[in-house]
Amino acid sequence: MSSTHRGAHSPELSVIVPIYNVERFLAACLDSLATQTWRDFEVIMVDDGSPDASAAIAARFAARDSRFRLVRQANAGLGRARNTGVRHAGGEFLAFVDSDDLLPEYALEYFLASLRTTGSDFATGNVDVLTSRGRRRSPMHRPIFRGSAAQTHVTRRPVLLYDRLVTNKVWRRSFWDLHGLRFPEGVLYEDIQVAIPAHFLAAKVDVLASPVYVWRRHASSITRNRVNIKSMEDRFSAVESVRRFLEEEGSRRFLREWDRVALDSDLRIFMHLLDRADEPFQRRFLDLAAGYLHRVHRASTDRLSAIRRLQWHLAGSRMLPELLETLSFERATRGEHARAVRHGLRHYGRLPFLDDPRYAVPRAVYRMREDLALEQEVRAVTWRRGDLLLSGRARVLHLRANRRRDQQMVAWLVQKGGLRRLPLGVVLGSRGRYRLTVDPKRLHVRRAPAPVTWTVELWVLNHGVFRRAELGPPAHVKARGLVSRQFEQGVWARPHWSDQKTLRITVGPVQAQLTGHRLVGEDLELCLNVPGLAGDGARLCLTPRPGGLTRHHALVRGEEAASFSVRVPVGPLRRSATGRPSEWRAHVMGGVLPEPVAVTMPGAKGRARYTTSEQEITLSRAAADELAIRVREPRTTATVFPAVRQAIV
Repeated sequence: MSSTHRGAHSPELSVIVPIYNVERFLAACLDSLATQTWRDFEVIMVDDGSPDASAAIAARFAARDSRFRLVRQANAGLGRARNTGVRHAGGEFLAFVDSDDLLPEYALEYFLASLRTTGSDFATGNVDVLTSRGRRRSPMHRPIFRGSAAQTHVTRRPVLLYDRLVTNKVWRRSFWDLHGLRFPEGVLYEDIQVAIPAHFLAAKVDVLASPVYVWRRHASSITRNRVNIKSMEDRFSAVESVRRFLEEEGSRRFLREWDRVALDSDLRIFMHLLDRADEPFQRRFLDLAAGYLHRVHRASTDRLSAIRRLQWHLAGSRMLPELLETLSFERATRGEHARAVRHGLRHYGRLPFLDDPRYAVPRAVYRMREDLALEQEVRAVTWRRGDLLLSGRARVLHLRANRRRDQQMVAWLVQKGGLRRLPLGVVLGSRGRYRLTVDPKRLHVRRAPAPVTWTVELWVLNHGVFRRAELGPPAHVKARGLVSRQFEQGVWARPHWSDQKTLRITVGPVQAQLTGHRLVGEDLELCLNVPGLAGDGARLCLTPRPGGLTRHHALVRGEEAASFSVRVPVGPLRRSATGRPSEWRAHVMGGVLPEPVAVTMPGAKGRARYTTSEQEITLSRAAADELAIRVREPRTTATVFPAVRQAIV
């Protein structure tokens, strides 16, 4: 990076916002940047020759906030506008935000806290979609961001091949410059040609499970204007550019994986437009599809679902009427597609043209492999007479499980990080329903130095097909509000959900427990019981949710063994500039503790609430009994607790 961009007081982060014809949405986008909890950044607004009032809106922001700078250029497209922004950026990190989209107010702090800790080349995070119907999690990003991961890589986490936006990321500038990354100009779908190669070029990447970007979907957005030949050609070209990159890298395994991903997502988008497109679009699609399929190895198409493999076979054979029929079939069945039929030891999809001599589609095209996945959901997690009851449903997709005899199931309790595996009785019902009973006494490992965590593993056999998976995810309110139980003196069983939404049961003594709290002036005093904590340097660590910079507060030893107290100034905990509550989670670390220990409220019911002149503070029990501290503006209905100790457990 040129030294002209970095001065003695350069901001840590540069956010680049290309602007073109977005006067309806631009102010909301820039407001979402101005109100970030992270303050040390600059916004490079690049006016790409916009003919509407967008530049005037940007100029007003630049006039009132010195962090915003406006750069102007003649209209040249999104790629060049982003490249122009990079040339003007002075930060150690880079971020890109489209001018009709938004950032959650914690996003930049969430990113930078992760990158500062790990030293990764970039961080990528989950995405919400905003439409006229409201805001929801982006369906295409759910599988990518089911759980967080620090210092990972696409070769260890192949689902990142679906992560092709540049706007849901913060990039280390040194990494960007080292590899000469820049956006192609004059084309659509610039993101793919940067994001996917960057995943392979990076040494390590942070994956953040919570939403960091709000993607606005509206009629004028680039991603919605797909029913035209130029858009389709640019998408095929972008996919081909990644393919060439992987060929040059010599990665045969991931070249085949990329082909599978492209056929399953990027290029399939245009296939599903064929029945509403005109004849030139249809002909051009068949030409592009045939050219691409000619270079794809069979191993890539073998890993597609049977319906997708059939559709691409028909496209490559230029059988357009039959292809349109399979598209209608897929829509009519709403994703269920077809039941599997068994021939020998193999299963095939009962799809259009199967074994029909008029069309001569090879039976191998219908082979079901990835289709026969284990689908499961947990409907309830409850306590009864000291036992933990689990109920739900599990079945192998496309196979019949209407009767009990159709499917067999075995369950195991598996110790995390250990070798113990305990059988678990299963009561089976029809349609894949099950009920499990867990006696927590079986899970208690005596003399263990720390609580032990267990998972529940399901083994399912259906018509010769065997599948196994950890129990999850929760699919009903009765499976989400999990409650702990003390089954022996000082020993608790705490069911909770992992980041990947699989069930965990942690058994053992509580390591850090909230025993009391009170408000002292503008400070919140917390009393803790931390058995075994000794030595100097013990502290309470408060981390904002979903992520951000941690605040440290020294613990003061009490008169009784294992008792500690700490005073936390409340003012700095309220981070939001928009009035939204700020939530914090508490951990104890230091002393002789080998790793941070969550502060819990086991068995606590309800919540406690305090108010000051400017804050409302709520203490409550979150997932896995963890203490949650929420701070917000006062509400007139708040109950004021007297400033004395309040035992809550």
